[in-house]
Amino acid sequence: MKKSRGGSSESRAGSGILESTLMEETESTRDVLIAWLSHHFGLVQIGVSIFFILLWFVARSREESKSRFKLREADRNLKFARGKAAAESANATAKKSDPLRLAGIVKDGAPHEVLGISALANESEIQKAYKERMKRYHPDLVGPDATAIAEAINRARNEMLERLKKRR
Repeated sequence: MKKSRGGSSESRAGSGILESTLMEETESTRDVLIAWLSHHFGLVQIGVSIFFILLWFVARSREESKSRFKLREADRNLKFARGKAAAESANATAKKSDPLRLAGIVKDGAPHEVLGISALANESEIQKAYKERMKRYHPDLVGPDATAIAEAINRARNEMLERLKKRR
């Protein structure tokens, strides 16, 4: 409530009584709420606990509903083209594919360039580089075109190990 600047003292007294009555009602409402909570505190705790337990069950059931099961390709309901149409589509995809490109390796370079290491590398670095290159360019993984690359990697490892033995 706004207090008027001027006016009788009766209007100021009346507004003060109204304000004190409102404060008493607010305090009494707060007291009633506090009293109710103190008498029913156990029930409030149980209610909150039940709410969180239900929330946990809902979250858990949603997690479990997401299946981690991997379906085999044979069990899938896949429909393949058969006969002449299948042969034509297979030939079309084979013609469209690009030739095999094995970037990132130098077949005819120096042994340390083939392995991608320093010329003064130690034995463990040589073996590590050899294993990494063979994992990446193995003919069983890449295809028959990678046999020349695998031979170059083997040759480079052998030459690097021979040079290392001569240095010692």
